[in-house]
Amino acid sequence: MVDATHEIDGETIIIDYKTSKKDRIDTECVTQLSIYTLLHKENFGRMPDRAGIHFLRSREILMPTSQQLLNLAKNTCQRIHQQTTHDDIKSYPRKPSGLCKYKTGQCDYYDKCLKINKLF
Repeated sequence: MVDATHEIDGETIIIDYKTSKKDRIDTECVTQLSIYTLLHKENFGRMPDRAGIHFLRSREILMPTSQQLLNLAKNTCQRIHQQTTHDDIKSYPRKPSGLCKYKTGQCDYYDKCLKINKLF
């Protein structure tokens, strides 16, 4: 979900907030912003002018949107759709991490994963 959309000086800007220590836009961030750009275009009939990440610990980085960004989003969504059209559990490799079990609770799927895959 898009964290914020701003209208500033006639420009529409989409922002995602990050709390991580990193402060650069990597491939994953570009993909995320491309999908947000596509969603905005589909919902409002036009692309936002810029999209970016606000790294809360350091800075904000904005980039102009483009047809190339839209194409990335379309290709990414199409690839995900092709890879997720069936329910064979082996096609969805797990990536256990510290996010699976929090100090204050656990992921909604923790018990299901635990039973199926003996994760922890």
